[in-house]
Amino acid sequence: MPERYGRWTTVCHRFRRWQQVGIWQRVLADRHTQADAAGTIDWEMSFIDSTVVRAHQHAAGAKGGPGNRSARRSQGGVNTKLSVRCDGQGKPLCFALQPGHRHESLVFETLMDGGAMCRAGRGRLRLRPKRVCGDKAYSKRRIRRCVGSVGFG
Repeated sequence: MPERYGRWTTVCHRFRRWQQVGIWQRVLADRHTQADAAGTIDWEMSFIDSTVVRAHQHAAGAKGGPGNRSARRSQGGVNTKLSVRCDGQGKPLCFALQPGHRHESLVFETLMDGGAMCRAGRGRLRLRPKRVCGDKAYSKRRIRRCVGSVGFG
């Protein structure tokens, strides 16, 4: 880390404080509002996928007990699964973290409900795209029922 940011502990504590008070969520929501006002968000299609992020061996000791962890031990070691929903042009709309051993389709509803954004000026809250694109992990009946009128391509 560059020295101009100060000690790493200071940066870490500041990041955690900002995370706890919701600054990062407000920054993302503000960027979404700006992009929607400029008309650069593609509401025709959303892409959904997940990836496994390998965690450091000490990452499994989060405070608050087992229910407070996104990193869990699996066959590949301690890891976390990051799921992302993007618009048709690849702009991230929302994220979900879960333990690495859980199936990625379990956060589908969370991702679909988490993409809502406030409209600049007047207008309804925009939530669902016309089509959703995901890999085979998202082809379960439960997900197809959730998608409903939204096409799955």
